[in-house]
Amino acid sequence: MSLLLKYQLFFDRQNFIIKIGKMNIVIVEDEIYTAKNLAKSIKELIDSANVLKIIDSVEDAIDFFNTKPDIDLIFMDIQLSDGISFDIFKSVEIEAPIIFTTSFNEYAIKAFEVNSIDYLLKPIEQKMLERSLQKFQKQYDKANAKLNFEALIKVMNRQNVEYKSRFMVKTATGLLAILTADIAYFYIDNQIVYLKTKAGKQHHLEIKLDDIENSLDPKLFFRLNRQCIVHISTSKLW
Repeated sequence: MSLLLKYQLFFDRQNFIIKIGKMNIVIVEDEIYTAKNLAKSIKELIDSANVLKIIDSVEDAIDFFNTKPDIDLIFMDIQLSDGISFDIFKSVEIEAPIIFTTSFNEYAIKAFEVNSIDYLLKPIEQKMLERSLQKFQKQYDKANAKLNFEALIKVMNRQNVEYKSRFMVKTATGLLAILTADIAYFYIDNQIVYLKTKAGKQHHLEIKLDDIENSLDPKLFFRLNRQCIVHISTSKLW
């Protein structure tokens, strides 16, 4: 049965309340105070909410979800006591919809939206929790739930990348450090990779262009074509 049929929404002027159908909820959160507050807030909004379990680690979550419990909705923190919650999905398949609780930046949050997963920023506000529950009720159908967790893992991994801040180049007098912020673009000429500074100086690099691309902040540089990577401040020249 679709969850859209299982539950009905009732509005008491200002308050959003679900009054029909028991709703089984699991909270995956390693901060017990946060978890208990979330459970309390959910019960204030959902008349018959049943918080089946509060889980505080990846290991315990895997053990629990392997029992195939009947779950309607999961609230899941990203950072747990023993790792990242995405590791759970490597060991067990979860079909229930998930609302992530996160402190990650807007770039990661956009990924959640693309993958049809809602999110709550900590500290969790009651109005935002209400919004997430409304979205869940309006949009979710278990038959159509298929989340791309591999894509999410890639996105979250990018949040922890330390992008290259300088490149070492050889000169006639020795090695010279070129700050990434001073580079206008990288390019290939006759199978040799070069960087060109904003001051107009050119230097040879013994690095593949693909490797350079992976080491640069995508917010500052973009791949113009197979032969060239350009700083956004220089793009107007191309």
